[in-house]
Amino acid sequence: MITGTISAETESMRHAAEVRLRAQSNELKRFHDKICQRVTERERQNRLEAQRAQKNLDAKCAKVFSTTVQPTGNSVTTRLSTRPYFQKLIKDKKAILKMPRSEMIYCGLLNLRAIKKYPTTTNMGVMKAKL
Repeated sequence: MITGTISAETESMRHAAEVRLRAQSNELKRFHDKICQRVTERERQNRLEAQRAQKNLDAKCAKVFSTTVQPTGNSVTTRLSTRPYFQKLIKDKKAILKMPRSEMIYCGLLNLRAIKKYPTTTNMGVMKAKL
């Protein structure tokens, strides 16, 4: 009888240990699933954030490229940009180039000393006339 009760106790302890181990195993599985779920969610958020950043960058590049004109092979002078600031610079440059030489000197746009120091093919006639 004592051996029967001991074996019954042992069996009940073994059963309790199995139940406890099964519960721990299930708890660990749930914990693992939660961690995996968090990691998956974090990866998804990072992927979405990277996509948003790429879209913003693409939009900025498209905006920059839409305001510039690509040079073509058949045109010698092409506009760098359609922005008003650059258009004003181009108009100012054209106006300066149309000015008579004396007016350029008066406005300080043309430095005769620089012409004398650094002769080029365009100002050689000026140097000969001045010398």
